[in-house]
Amino acid sequence: DRRFSAGKLGREVIPAWPSVGIGFHPFTAMRLYVLWRKAQTNPDHLPLQAVLPPPLYARFSALERRVAPNDRRLEQLRPILAARRLYDDALVASDLTPHNDIQRTVLRLARRAGVPIHREKLLVKDPIDVMRDLSDMPRSAEITCLQSVVTRLETDLGPMQARARAWALGDVALLRRLPHTDNRATCLEAVSGSTRVRALVAQAQQDWMSAVVQALAQNQTSLALQPMDLLLGSDGTLEQLRRMGYRVEGP
Repeated sequence: DRRFSAGKLGREVIPAWPSVGIGFHPFTAMRLYVLWRKAQTNPDHLPLQAVLPPPLYARFSALERRVAPNDRRLEQLRPILAARRLYDDALVASDLTPHNDIQRTVLRLARRAGVPIHREKLLVKDPIDVMRDLSDMPRSAEITCLQSVVTRLETDLGPMQARARAWALGDVALLRRLPHTDNRATCLEAVSGSTRVRALVAQAQQDWMSAVVQALAQNQTSLALQPMDLLLGSDGTLEQLRRMGYRVEGP
């Protein structure tokens, strides 16, 4: 078994995702803002109904009336952003939260206790080109993402609530047994059509694992944060660590 050795650092917290740095330049920030505003809506400001297949729009509208009857912004967004917003609205309507409150709480407690936080920054060297790539993603990929989100919300809200209760109680065995429909891969594929975006996602994942491996070698105690659906599973983080030779005890 590969085991850690206690080093000088002692303790450390590793966030689930790095902060993103683009370097600051007023003209770059202004151009990014203009591109971001333009990327929110469909070309020619077409409403969502005009760009979705009618059967999918009917399903989307049924969910919209159910979980977000007062959200007037949804109809004006491009499909992938409408999918994200509808998903967040559905979580709130189900007494769940789309926000990473757990990580914020952990990091606040770490700062209060004087525990070092791993500061990883993902540097985006060409933010204008990245934003253009995201703006130019194929509409078909966006629609596929939205369809996967609609399907998940139609079938998975009950299991989502059950998984949240199991997580709150620390019932990992139940978490493993409960069905999990994940639309993330489909939507990630939509935004990862660009080589630049795909490289950034891969770099963030690689940096997180490198930070974990370094912490295991240097620290006596480390806390690394990651969503449960990425942690568990046949190809989850725990299994990756096992394949790397580490001994994993639970959950």
